[in-house]
Amino acid sequence: MTRFDEERMQRQGQEQEKIRQETWPTLEGILQLTGPTIPSAGRQFFSPSPSTILKVGADEGEDTMTVLGRSIVGPSVPRVDCIVTISALESHLEPQQGILMSRQPGTPLVEIWPTLSPSQRKSIKEELCRMLVRMRMPKFTYYGRPGRHPYTLLGVYSKETHAFCASRTEWDESRIQALRASEAGAERIAALEKVQRDTTGTPGWDRPVLTHGDVSD
Repeated sequence: MTRFDEERMQRQGQEQEKIRQETWPTLEGILQLTGPTIPSAGRQFFSPSPSTILKVGADEGEDTMTVLGRSIVGPSVPRVDCIVTISALESHLEPQQGILMSRQPGTPLVEIWPTLSPSQRKSIKEELCRMLVRMRMPKFTYYGRPGRHPYTLLGVYSKETHAFCASRTEWDESRIQALRASEAGAERIAALEKVQRDTTGTPGWDRPVLTHGDVSD
């Protein structure tokens, strides 16, 4: 990790520490967003004000990744205003977690794409390419959440916690263990395990990077 990347990570950590924590008693009366670009299951999106969006059902550590993504990519990634805990309506239910973020102006690309000219589409593709390049420029020394924190994946019926990995070997083993614990068939598990172990490339090809999935939704 270069000095530039270390300083960036330090700034990101400081920004994360400054994020406000709020508890809201209910979401009643707050407009829930719907539409073709809004997922119908999983996360829910609300509009507390014209300039903010509340994302409910975010994965643990997603606020950290969003702050990091904005520090790398720029203002095209929403600003995190605060982390919100929504009180449970009944005693046997768990409180909900959400992230209050700045609302990005504009129209969803999927809605206007058919009306764009070839030159406009080319320009948008080039800008997306530049964003992906910026996302992959910082160098990290481990696989996982910023600060070497474990990350949690919430399934329909389960919750999986994964520790960070300090090397490619550790990463391979963690993916293989996850495969073996999955419901995939033995033949598919063996094939994917071989791909995980045997895939190689030029030096540095497998270095940890920020991916588009980390700042999506």
